[in-house]
Amino acid sequence: MSVILFYYQLYVIFRCSQDKIINGVESCKNRLECFASSTSNFTQCAIRHARPIRLCERCVGYYMDVLKAHEDILKAHDEGGHACKMELVNLDRLQVIEGAFNYVHNLWQRGQCNSCFVANDNGTLTPQLSNITTKFQQLYSDTQNCFNTFYNVTSKKYDPAICANCTDKYCSLNKYYEALKADTGEGIVCMDIVDAMNSTRTKWSKVLGCHIPEPKAEILLIISVVLTSIAPVIFYVAAKRYSGKAESRLLKQRRLSLQFNGPSASGS
Repeated sequence: MSVILFYYQLYVIFRCSQDKIINGVESCKNRLECFASSTSNFTQCAIRHARPIRLCERCVGYYMDVLKAHEDILKAHDEGGHACKMELVNLDRLQVIEGAFNYVHNLWQRGQCNSCFVANDNGTLTPQLSNITTKFQQLYSDTQNCFNTFYNVTSKKYDPAICANCTDKYCSLNKYYEALKADTGEGIVCMDIVDAMNSTRTKWSKVLGCHIPEPKAEILLIISVVLTSIAPVIFYVAAKRYSGKAESRLLKQRRLSLQFNGPSASGS
């Protein structure tokens, strides 16, 4: 059955690529088959690449097929001048076509997949990966290759030296990802990148047991140590200055008291 389905999909794709307008109803039906095939292919691709998430990179071609097939239905006319949109969309009370299209489109948007690719001047999608995505993939590949270098196939364990030897590559990847979030906003980073980074962080800390001291924590520790060290000095200096001022004030009060009480004492 799967073989028959495979060849049927090839047949539909071939018919779609021909883009022929045959007689009336058949023309619109042909476009409907193209749309059904493209949405089916995209859905299968999305499910296959759900974990780990590689939806954007692996399914971009199928997504673009869905966009084209849907646009063809909305714009195409048969030989009699009748719009396929009227026959296939407007008269569809269940809104099956629009519902299927919205499912595909919304899934793509939730994954922020457009941010993985280069856009045309008019803003339309292309299958070309952006420089940002390519750079991340290179750093990710370098990190994973380093991990694999210290994996013992026989014992199925990682060498403890992995943390010291792969720290630089992991930090480079992590730093690039943090800069990417800061530049574009965390909510609009391509989900392929987000998932790859999250899985790498989980592997680094939980599977490999590696840790990197947080710079902020180090700064707070240094500040607390410095404050603790100089606190006695500050207290001593402040106490000495305060005691000196108090002693000076007391001497002035005594002098004034003597000057004030001096004449009265001599007169008596």
